[in-house]
Amino acid sequence: YYVMNNDNHLLIAMEFPYIDTATCIFEGEIKSTLYETILDMGETPNLVFRFADVFAWEIDFVTETREGDSFFIFMEKIFCDSVFLEYSNLIVMRYRGAYVGDYYGLYYRDPDGHEDYYNLKGESLRKSLLKSPLRYSYISSYFSKRRFHPILKVWRPHHGLDYAAPTGTPVSSIGDGIVTFKGWKGGYGNLVEIRHKNNSRPNISRVPLGF
Repeated sequence: YYVMNNDNHLLIAMEFPYIDTATCIFEGEIKSTLYETILDMGETPNLVFRFADVFAWEIDFVTETREGDSFFIFMEKIFCDSVFLEYSNLIVMRYRGAYVGDYYGLYYRDPDGHEDYYNLKGESLRKSLLKSPLRYSYISSYFSKRRFHPILKVWRPHHGLDYAAPTGTPVSSIGDGIVTFKGWKGGYGNLVEIRHKNNSRPNISRVPLGF
């Protein structure tokens, strides 16, 4: 028996299956969100996440996308006996947005086997800091000098962004840095503080855990 993973579904065959790789172009226009648009066009969440991960240092696809933005993907798909199995390489990608402008991602693997994505100038898309620390559903509270606190019921500054995401969503540091605190800290609850270096200016990321 041969067992294969078909985008989180198992395929079991008694005979050795025929595996084929096909290149294709996939493009569309944002109607609501990038996630909903790609799924409505018949593709899977895995394609959304891989596309968004490539541009994660440049674009926040929750807050910076606009209706009418467009995307383009030239990619390889792997099929098993004519049944879609998984996405292989996303070779060329473009996102054209009314707010963010044009961004390109070109896949390249060097002779040493290192794989990465580059822009049209040959610069890596990986920057020192990510746009956000997790794949969140929406921002529940923005940075503000005067916000009504939902628990304390008073007006006070809110020096940060509150990301809303399902329980169990992985949280990453937005970049390399030094952990300066971990543990319980007042109204933050469980907290990890990380000091980053970005053009010699320190940044502090506060990531509450368990909410």
